[in-house]
Amino acid sequence: KEVIFDLWNQEPEGGSTYGRILLELTSSDGSGFERFKLSWFSGSTESNYYVSPSASIADGQWHHYAVTLKTIGNKIYSDFYKDGTLQLQSNDTKYIGNIQGLSKATVGVIGALATHPSGGSGTGLVLGDGKLSASLDEFRYWKHARTAQQIGLNWFNQVGGGTNEYDYNKELGIYYKFNEGITGDSTFDSTVLDY
Repeated sequence: KEVIFDLWNQEPEGGSTYGRILLELTSSDGSGFERFKLSWFSGSTESNYYVSPSASIADGQWHHYAVTLKTIGNKIYSDFYKDGTLQLQSNDTKYIGNIQGLSKATVGVIGALATHPSGGSGTGLVLGDGKLSASLDEFRYWKHARTAQQIGLNWFNQVGGGTNEYDYNKELGIYYKFNEGITGDSTFDSTVLDY
């Protein structure tokens, strides 16, 4: 398994305030293909499923992938998009309500674990383990699920981030373009800006 994104509210696992969202690459579904696996945890309740179709995403080409997660009624819905086109819709009848505590200060990590895997305390895995072996050209985390229209219109374009003066795209929580350039000075090149 390789971690793409891990968002954790720093609360102890299994406690009533524990909250976490984890997006991974895995081939452990038995299909033999690399697929995206989305997991979410709220208190002692957890749910997860494979959000990408049962075909390998490792095709050596650049693609835009988008995964949405939202609660409607008593179900959790997730949509998976590739290059702006809906590929798979999933829903889970295990109702967990709002994911606990994610309105608190959270730790978000791109390309590795934020803490030990759920159910895996004592395994020795910590912050930075589960490293992603892939290239990322851009990363966006939205505070609300994007619609199919929004994803279809913006998957190939940059989007503007909000500011203190304007409300434009105020639901854009994290936006890394990874385009700061390469100068050859590692102290400068290691800086990645959140737009």
